[in-house]
Parts: sequence; C-alpha cells; structure tokens
Amino acid sequence: MEPLFMRLTRPLDGRAGRRPLLFPADWVVIAYFGILTLVVLARWGWMRRPLGFTAFHLLVIGTLIAVAWADRRFDNRFWRFVHYWLPVGVVLTAFQELQYLIPQVHSFADRRFDYALDGLDRRWFGDVEAFCRTIASRAGADLMALCYVSYYILPIVLGGFLYARGRFDRLRESAAVLCVGWFLSYLGYFAVPALGPYRVIDGIREPALEGWLWAGRVHRVIAELEWEMPDAFPSGHALIAMLVVVLAWRHARGLLWALLPVALGLIASTLYLRYHYVVDLVASAAIVPVAVVLGRVMARAWETASAERT
Repeated sequence: MEPLFMRLTRPLDGRAGRRPLLFPADWVVIAYFGILTLVVLARWGWMRRPLGFTAFHLLVIGTLIAVAWADRRFDNRFWRFVHYWLPVGVVLTAFQELQYLIPQVHSFADRRFDYALDGLDRRWFGDVEAFCRTIASRAGADLMALCYVSYYILPIVLGGFLYARGRFDRLRESAAVLCVGWFLSYLGYFAVPALGPYRVIDGIREPALEGWLWAGRVHRVIAELEWEMPDAFPSGHALIAMLVVVLAWRHARGLLWALLPVALGLIASTLYLRYHYVVDLVASAAIVPVAVVLGRVMARAWETASAERT
C-alpha cells in the first residue's frame, strides 16, 4: 500500500499553477492585518510593544502568502488542505490578540459603552435583564451552553461538508464571506469596546444559569479565556450563526436543516446566558448582507481570473 505521506504529496491535476496565488479569504486576512498595522503605526508612541504587534501582523501575512505559494507550486493534497483551513487558525489567533491590543487603542475602563448599549436595550426592547431572569432555568442553561459553544463547530461542519465533496468554489466563497464577517466584528470591538451585560450590568449572576450539568463550567472557561475581552458589540456568535445559515442555504441545502436549529439556539443563547445585548444582535444582522455581498464579489472575481488563466 502506498504510504500516506506519498498520497498526500502526490501532485493533483497541475492546474493550480495557472490560478491566482491568493484565495479571496486570504485577501480578507491581509486587509484586516494591514488595517491593524496602520492603527499600530498611528499610535506607535502611546503603545506598549508596538513592534511586537507589527511583527505578528507581518508574520501572519507572510505565513499565509508562503502557504498559498506552496499550494500553487506543489499542487498536492497536503498543501491544498493547509491553504483552505489556515484561516481557521488565523481567526482564532487574531481574536486572542484583541485582548492585548484594544485597550491600548480605545479605552473602556469606565464601561461607558456597556451602559450605552444597555440604555438602548431598555429604550427599544424593555427590561431584557428582568425577562431573562424570569425564564432562566438550570435545564435551559445547560441546553443554551451547548448551543453557545456550537459557534466553534458550525463553520467547521459547513466547511468540512463542502471540502469533502470537492466543492472548492463554494468553499472559497463561504470562507471569504465568513472571514469578512469575523473581521468586521473584530473591528467593531475596536469601535465599541463593550464587555457584555453579565460582566457589567447584571451584578450577581443568576444561579439558574449554573445549570445542572455543565453550564457553569462552560461559563467559567469562557470567562477565563476571554479575560477582559471587549467582544460584545457586535455579537460574533450571532453573526457567524446567521452567515452559516445563509451559506448552507446557498451551498449545502442538505445540511441546512441540521444546522438551522443549532444556529437558532446559538443566537438565542447569546441573550439567554446574558453574554450580549439585543442591540449586539441587531448590529450582527446588519453586517450579514455586507459580508455576503463582499465575499461573493471577491469569490466571483477570483473565479473569473482563474478561468481566464486556463
């Protein structure tokens, strides 16, 4: 039997050398880190370790370009897999950077953004905190906690479904749309650095939200990992859930009905568990068409350029 390494590194059809080097999602990553680098340069004299942030941004961009080059140069399954899935690692790493970078760019120590968002919630939607306390239950908290962590799974399921079926054109578009959504939400955290109602508004956490089995543990892990992360506005969880549903409807109808109830539960969990304000979800819904249009335009441009070279 042929060794796995040989199968993974065997050249494919040889057409990769004639397509554009960078995928649409790659350009989104480069644009995002380019913007952050400009922000760091603008505040160079007021920041701690600005050189470290700049070096990190350049390292990410350089790694992405190197992987894209290797994918086109060697045209085998190994580099194709790395190229398509590298944005997953980039998105997670970029998120962790925010907790160190945002406080040096836009102060939120006085929590004024949280009070402003809570004020909008009360003006437009009533006493959301009281309503959530009314419906809170231990069983519901356990269910909502599972829905909340599905945020990390839904995009992988959609991407894996398309990748396994060789629908790379649809995967490129989906990756571009999701990356636009993710990075627009990250930029939103710079503009409106809010922590979320459970940290600022609620006071003592509702005991029912501890759940019977795992809700409390999940909450403590999230709180420890996110530390003082101002990631409330917009809701990245709700945004990605909405985008996954839209993309599944476009590209994976057979998967849609399995993902839809989980995505709806994920959106509901952001309010039920008091991680987000209602206006955070409104902002997420407003970003959805922007991400879809930009991602699709970039994907179509890439496919056109690729077709012209064949």
